[in-house]
Amino acid sequence: MYSILSQGRQGFRDHQVWGKMRYPLRRLTAMLKLYDLNLSPNAFKVRAVLHELELPFETIPVDIMQGGGQTPEYLAKNPNGKVPVLEDGEFVLWESNAIIKYLARLKPEAGLLPEDARPLARLDQWLFWQSGHYYTPIINLAVEKMFKPMAGKEPDAVLVASLTQDFLRLTQVLNQGLTGREFLLGRISVADFALASTLVPRQQLGLDISAFPAVAAWIERMEARESWKKAK
Repeated sequence: MYSILSQGRQGFRDHQVWGKMRYPLRRLTAMLKLYDLNLSPNAFKVRAVLHELELPFETIPVDIMQGGGQTPEYLAKNPNGKVPVLEDGEFVLWESNAIIKYLARLKPEAGLLPEDARPLARLDQWLFWQSGHYYTPIINLAVEKMFKPMAGKEPDAVLVASLTQDFLRLTQVLNQGLTGREFLLGRISVADFALASTLVPRQQLGLDISAFPAVAAWIERMEARESWKKAK
């Protein structure tokens, strides 16, 4: 394993150039640690990217449902009390899309992060859209259709119908973005892992994507990858 070379508190100094981007040098350090929850699509995407990059890591389960995210020790790592969290030596990072971009920079030769400004901006567009829009109906449907029944509560049928329509409308946006492409940027990138992971619980939530042929073909390609299978 390798880690960021830092100069005490003065931040990162040593670097090497890959295309037009500057990447920190890596040095031997402890194993990457992923604070994980198997049910979380956001944690799944990090596991999948770690496997895609063939970066060794260990997982540390966090039982969010039983308050594992609210302990003082965990809140010191992520004050939001959520998963995933990545530890690389003394460097601690939360927010799944920030984590997968960081991981891609650790192994730039894998090509999961573009070098030029425009494709990088397009990648960020999809990452922001995933976290700010596409994930919202999915997580709220999970609350209604999975977590409420687990707690002995009835789902809100009107809300479920509304959230399902939101999901279908947003999936059409994704379908347009994938039409004529194998992957969101033409070649595979962390954007594909971020968006595809959002669809991991679709069957449990009763969501049908067959009306979106570009999305259906793309998710089939993603699910066929060894990294995806290993992340399950």
